[in-house]
Amino acid sequence: MRNFIFVALFFLGIIHSLVAQQWVEMGFLDTLQIDLALKNKRDVQQAEINKIIRAIAYTHQKPPETVAVSWKVMLSYQVMREDKGQFKSQIFIKPFVPQGNTDLYGIESSAYILPKLTSFRLRIFKEDSSLVYLKYYRNQVLGAESAGEIADVFMWHQRWSKGWYMQADQFVFEFNQAKYTFEEWFQMANNYQAANFLVDQLLKEYDALQLKEQEPLTFLMKSIRQANFLKKLFQQDFYKELVLGKNDPQNLDKKMIKLSTLYDLNIEKYGRFLIQNRQDIRVEDLVNTYLLEDENLIKLKTEYTSIYDDLFTKLIHSNYPSNIAFNDFSFFSLNSNGSSSDYNESLILFETSLFDKSMSKIESLISNQYFTEALYTIDNLESF
Repeated sequence: MRNFIFVALFFLGIIHSLVAQQWVEMGFLDTLQIDLALKNKRDVQQAEINKIIRAIAYTHQKPPETVAVSWKVMLSYQVMREDKGQFKSQIFIKPFVPQGNTDLYGIESSAYILPKLTSFRLRIFKEDSSLVYLKYYRNQVLGAESAGEIADVFMWHQRWSKGWYMQADQFVFEFNQAKYTFEEWFQMANNYQAANFLVDQLLKEYDALQLKEQEPLTFLMKSIRQANFLKKLFQQDFYKELVLGKNDPQNLDKKMIKLSTLYDLNIEKYGRFLIQNRQDIRVEDLVNTYLLEDENLIKLKTEYTSIYDDLFTKLIHSNYPSNIAFNDFSFFSLNSNGSSSDYNESLILFETSLFDKSMSKIESLISNQYFTEALYTIDNLESF
């Protein structure tokens, strides 16, 4: 009996729904296609497209003339007659998955490469092509990242007749409707790539160092400076937006955490050793060790072939003397015996010796025509 009542109520609901709303017509409007390619055309929008295409080409290491990105948006409609006699036309907007090179170093960038649909016009015509209804849809922001989802808008009207038809036009697409501009996103992608290169090289270097016994002062200096570089990486915008946002195709986060843990263990082990043997630490040795690590960093920077080395600049030109201190450990405190005058004396001696050795090194680099390394050493010295 209960089942019978349920079935009866179910069919009554369907009948009521059919009476309340009656399907009249459905169909498809024009499919939109956005094509981005390098063109020798002088207008503001094409200039933006050319900039994007060149950036994509750079990350994929291919000629910009061969790069193309396309994106389709399909529009369809249905007309329903409501119980009060008025009509409701619904417009369905379905974005397809973009085609072409839409990633930067493996990071999906459709939302920043492709423009967003922001407005369009809908018109309803009679059979004789005379206009009956018109409506503008504005602030309907729809982007390529919505691929697979269907957005819809609607229009209420009083009449609809067989043979009437719809047209959608005056589509407006705008760039940079995402959280970041393309330039900012592109720089973050480059910083991600530079960070991945740096961490990969440091891991390889660390593995090689484990094959032989290390001199404590050199190994501790190296570990402290590189641990501080990783600290700065964790604070960068690209790390917060990409890596923490689960956009990490190179597994950079895992590699950075692994390397940070190894450095922390080294600093604890070798720091304890040097505290117990503080009489063996000379400021002269400290300067030589510091400059040796600078040479390693210059080598890494010159090995990185990208013209976008903004991240290396941020990391290498880090504040002195914080880049040779870690938590409560400071090399200058080891020679001070708790005295501020001893600490300041060691610091001044370090800076004086560092300046003299750096100037000598700059002269040698210039005379041997290592101009890139010389410029870096000059910049680094000025930052002190």
